[in-house]
Amino acid sequence: MAHGLSAGGAGQRAPAQDLDSGAQLHKFAQHTSAVTGAFLFGDGKRALSWGKDGLKLWDLKKFALQGELPQSIRKTRGVALIGDGPHFLTATSERELQLWNADTMMLLDVYVADAELSIFKIESAPFRILAGDAFGRIHVIRLDLPEAR
Repeated sequence: MAHGLSAGGAGQRAPAQDLDSGAQLHKFAQHTSAVTGAFLFGDGKRALSWGKDGLKLWDLKKFALQGELPQSIRKTRGVALIGDGPHFLTATSERELQLWNADTMMLLDVYVADAELSIFKIESAPFRILAGDAFGRIHVIRLDLPEAR
């Protein structure tokens, strides 16, 4: 088998293969609209993708959908992973930064601005978020993560 990038046809499931081969490991087909962003968690075991149909959390060991957050009302404008843990932020078209826990898929906290936000930067602990808004302002937000249980 030749090395390089490969992909199956639309809607086909590719078999899991070794990453060193350069071949596709898997193709998830559960989104119903264009995927506008995705990232891998630091542990390499999960991935998060999003589009107009919502956010989806993927288990990369089982190649399965682990959870989803429908975003029919709050369109996702951006997503950022926080540190190495299970927390991530979403920026929505409804002026919200939302703090989520990927382990439980629960919303932990919400910051509401007076304009639509985009996430620009998250600094390490103590976590600070730089977010820009539609009026040309930069918000500097302190983030206190819940204590580990």
